[in-house]
Amino acid sequence: MLIPFIVMLSVITLLCGFMQGYGAMAWQRSDETVDKFGNVLYSSGKCKGNDASMKFVWCIVVFNVGVLLMALWQAYEARGE
Repeated sequence: MLIPFIVMLSVITLLCGFMQGYGAMAWQRSDETVDKFGNVLYSSGKCKGNDASMKFVWCIVVFNVGVLLMALWQAYEARGE
């Protein structure tokens, strides 16, 4: 069990590292409500990335779903033993 875990951890770490290098996510805050003196009364923020970052996120999601499906298949095959 240790070898598949190390492989999974390595792949996820590499994907996250490449995502930081090519399409890092960044926090963006926008002012929603400003009073008559220019003071911000309400603001909201969210983490946004570019197209490259979303490709890496989808790669991570697809990889994790693939690992989950492989684990489910192995559990299905081992159910009778």
